[in-house]
Amino acid sequence: ASVVQYSQRHAGRASAVATGHALEQHGGGAREHASIGDLSVSRIGATRCERNDLTLAFLSRGNNLVELHAAAQRGDAVGEALPLAGRDSTVVMCRIGELYCRTAKEALEATKACSGSRGIEAVSTSEEISETQLQSCMKHHKIDTIDVASITLSPIMSDNQIRNMISQGIQWRNSGICQYLGVTCGTFGDVLSQRITDLQLWDHIHAICVVDSPLERFPLPKVPKSTAIITTDPLDSFQEGRFVRFREFSSHADRNVVEELNKSLNAAVYLEKNMPQEIADVPHIRDNMTNLQWAQIISSNIDRLEDIEVFHHVRSNQILPGVQSAISALRENADDQKSWPVQYYVAINTMCDALARLLERAAFDRMVPALEELDRENDALSSQRSPVKKCLKRALDRPGVTSTLVPLHRPDLLGFALTLPAADHARRRDEAP
Repeated sequence: ASVVQYSQRHAGRASAVATGHALEQHGGGAREHASIGDLSVSRIGATRCERNDLTLAFLSRGNNLVELHAAAQRGDAVGEALPLAGRDSTVVMCRIGELYCRTAKEALEATKACSGSRGIEAVSTSEEISETQLQSCMKHHKIDTIDVASITLSPIMSDNQIRNMISQGIQWRNSGICQYLGVTCGTFGDVLSQRITDLQLWDHIHAICVVDSPLERFPLPKVPKSTAIITTDPLDSFQEGRFVRFREFSSHADRNVVEELNKSLNAAVYLEKNMPQEIADVPHIRDNMTNLQWAQIISSNIDRLEDIEVFHHVRSNQILPGVQSAISALRENADDQKSWPVQYYVAINTMCDALARLLERAAFDRMVPALEELDRENDALSSQRSPVKKCLKRALDRPGVTSTLVPLHRPDLLGFALTLPAADHARRRDEAP
């Protein structure tokens, strides 16, 4: 009851009839649907749904699986988009709990069952954390029912911990908070699935979500045929301490990206160090000075900025909001100092654009040999020129995979989710090895 009270405006849940009908419409009458319980789901699902315009565009194509992260409540309330898309035909899955990585050495010390080069995920999930996260997530997204509550588990959990977490999920299902129960387990799906088998818990679990990296080829879990296998991160790999991202990156071969960054960075640093004293004395600025010191912060940490996705996140969630907050305060408190804020805003954006080009060049250079490796190992992928299509085809061609999740947190990522038609339904589970 403490959960349901948050929003009655966007009540509802997915139904077997509506999800099946929706996918048959978009799939030309196809009868073989992927499914979670009795809910039909599209081969491609969306995760990191932070903008409702992107979510609606994704759903309008005939895709109907959306994953929310209870621990990362950013962006628009998905519940506001669901009435337009059709709540009863949209399957909402919520990931509860978080994973963080331990080193291989720590993994070996923690458990013999998980030894190997993969390391191991530890998990910050407990009954109290799960209940709090689920309530907060439903409040943020303005929904009163989760179709699939997916609890994050780790192979290093004790038998009692795993049983207790599944028992918590069963309580949610019995009370109507969710329809089905799933588990999320990062890269160790094969190990965790064996633990679940040994504990005889599969009767309560209808889906398992695992990482499926293009290059690392983690084994898929062994599950009953009635349990859906959802894969995520099909466009990212982690090698030699760096991310290899598979995107439509530009090499920016026609530009001197290093010189452009140095020039724009120096210009922004100069403005910061020569900030008018009247601006520095504004209380809001004085108490939040880092909002107008981003060029110096980046200059001091330039060697640590290696990943384009991390920078996009920092830019959109920290740098630009901080600068805009400071400039808004200046409009109210330093009207006679109009030129410096305008110059600084332009300088910061110019610097960020230059840094993004540099990081994209680096991401492109890391991706090229990785694409060649994918082509060598799978001839069927060589006909796909798009790195995104290569990775999605590889992920969806794995026997037994129900659906794979792609991120929608930026407009340019929407196209990734639309490269394969919703009619490309999952092969029957009895074709899985």
